[in-house]
Amino acid sequence: MQRFYLILATIFAFLFLLTFFHLKSLDNRLEYLQKLNKAYDMYVNKDIRFKEYIENNNLDELKYLLERK
Repeated sequence: MQRFYLILATIFAFLFLLTFFHLKSLDNRLEYLQKLNKAYDMYVNKDIRFKEYIENNNLDELKYLLERK
């Protein structure tokens, strides 16, 4: 019976770790997309801090917008 509980605890621990790392990944992705959204908002509103914001947050995929300004 102890072996059964050990296997059960191992399965739940594995599922917990899997869920934790997946949610952490989603959190990082959400944070990055929020930065992108703010950068696009700054670009549309012609904010003078747009270039600084892109460089500070390493948003390399938006550097092409700096050339268009």
